[in-house]
Amino acid sequence: MTDLEFYLSECRDSGKGHTIGQFTDAVGRVQTVEDAARFFRGEVEWLKGRDDMTGDAEDIARQNIGYVIGYLGDSERKRVGTLFAEACGAYHPAFGSLTRDISPEEAFTAGAQMATATEKARTR
Repeated sequence: MTDLEFYLSECRDSGKGHTIGQFTDAVGRVQTVEDAARFFRGEVEWLKGRDDMTGDAEDIARQNIGYVIGYLGDSERKRVGTLFAEACGAYHPAFGSLTRDISPEEAFTAGAQMATATEKARTR
């Protein structure tokens, strides 16, 4: 099985695409550094195949993975974050480290700042 096939299989992608929920569930199911690396390489390949892809696929994949890891519970976030950080250098786009404690207040503030930055970028 290729890395792309592994990625699509883990995301339960039947050829019609996959949802953010399927992607998040797939990230959370990863149990080893080796599988985290395969998943990352598969996502990079999948991103490169998209018609609307712009930017560095590897960095986008690192951030995509890191972003959804941020939605996992503390112990799961630290476990999965450690695997992906070691496998590919994944990081959360607002918090950086996937393994440190993040308070609800910090999460709210970071989300608000990201939303503001996105809105400013759209209106330029």
